[in-house]
Amino acid sequence: MPGGGFAEIFGCREDDIASPGDAPVSLIWNDAKGSVEKSHFQACWTPGEDAETIATYDDGRPAVLSHRWGRGRTVISGLNLGMSHAPREGLGDDVRNGGTASSGAFAKRIVLSLAREAGVEPPLEAPASVVASLLKGDDGQAILIAINTASERMTGVIRIAANPYAHARDLIENREAVIGDDGVKLSLKGHQTGVFHLTTHPA
Repeated sequence: MPGGGFAEIFGCREDDIASPGDAPVSLIWNDAKGSVEKSHFQACWTPGEDAETIATYDDGRPAVLSHRWGRGRTVISGLNLGMSHAPREGLGDDVRNGGTASSGAFAKRIVLSLAREAGVEPPLEAPASVVASLLKGDDGQAILIAINTASERMTGVIRIAANPYAHARDLIENREAVIGDDGVKLSLKGHQTGVFHLTTHPA
């Protein structure tokens, strides 16, 4: 927490910290109002004159602050936004039937927005009910794993940033998969998993 030198870096000082318990905490961010759950702490800040308030609590107190420091900037949150989006220990526990992660949509929007402002883009973009991972090798090959967490069939595209892959094979169905410039096209039944072998050269 800011103090012992960190106040200068983050441009604020901590006034108070408490546990919100099981109660959701209301936030206002970019003129949108939402709630954050599962954070095990709630800190309140006194911002310095150079700090920018990114989000506030319902009562107007600063919740998330940004501060220019050196050649970049720091961001500090009074809530554990990551815990709100993934409050359990494992990915299998975080994803519930129906295709939604545990109560973290608003926190996710804030974190992803800050990441994009910093130039960080997600390597994959999957449909809402799909959890996807890309395991890359050093030889231009990769394994794409996609899990449909919903009970209904999902048809869509897993978009791969700057997609370098030219060929895809469905390893479970043992057949060619459709891949385009934007990513891998797939159709998964409810709760079905797809595993695809990707290469940078045509078959």
